[in-house]
Amino acid sequence: MFISKNSQVLGFTRGAVGLCLAVCLGACAAGQQQSQAPTATSSDEVVTFTVPNVKPVQQGSESQTQKQIIVSVVPKAFTVSDRPKKECIQGAEAPSAGLLGGLIKVDNGQVAKKPYIVTTRTGVDYEPKTLSFVLRFMNNSGQVMHLGDLYLTVNVNGQEVEVSQLDVGKIKSGVLLDGKETEFSVSVPSWQHDADATVDFNLQNVPIEIDKAGNPSERGKFHWTFVAKMETKQTQSKKTVENLMLDAAEAASMSCHPGAVATN
Repeated sequence: MFISKNSQVLGFTRGAVGLCLAVCLGACAAGQQQSQAPTATSSDEVVTFTVPNVKPVQQGSESQTQKQIIVSVVPKAFTVSDRPKKECIQGAEAPSAGLLGGLIKVDNGQVAKKPYIVTTRTGVDYEPKTLSFVLRFMNNSGQVMHLGDLYLTVNVNGQEVEVSQLDVGKIKSGVLLDGKETEFSVSVPSWQHDADATVDFNLQNVPIEIDKAGNPSERGKFHWTFVAKMETKQTQSKKTVENLMLDAAEAASMSCHPGAVATN
């Protein structure tokens, strides 16, 4: 049998190319797997936030006395808490998803994944988003007092604003026992919580003196003025950046934004 040297050479060449491709495929696949390993970095950063501060214009005016009753209005403090914020943006992909410049496609049977950059920051926010006060009554009349005819208004920057009708209803149905302090909550939901404001708190038709028969013999009115100012504060926080490989379902579950390339 005659065997051409060219055939031998051609066979050897094809075998070498096949072996080379196999090694190349294995090496490139391993390289792809290594590049898909998730990484994360963490750093400190300063977070700037604003929170309202409500104070009386005249210090010490929170508590006022008329005849047989003491009425006080105290602003409720705002609660500041951490609010984690997460942003997921598609990262930059490799120039080619295949091997040898895209001439050879690799299909290992797995769902296709893309790189994403997930940035987590600790934000700061406050609650509630309303002006809230504690309204206290101290009855020293020796009789039971009823608040059914009381009238309450709140003005913000000279304009009357809505007061929680649930709060008003509780006040007007209130009964003040002799020698006891009773308190109520008052919320102003329509307050524009992102701006400074002057707040006038008014109570009218308040029984301030009770006769021996238990009937109001005199009524009074009370007024308080508060200033609500947005104060800027800073706090130390953490920023974490994760590089993840996610498929379409995983990216959707994290509210990722495909198409936009992250810059941080």
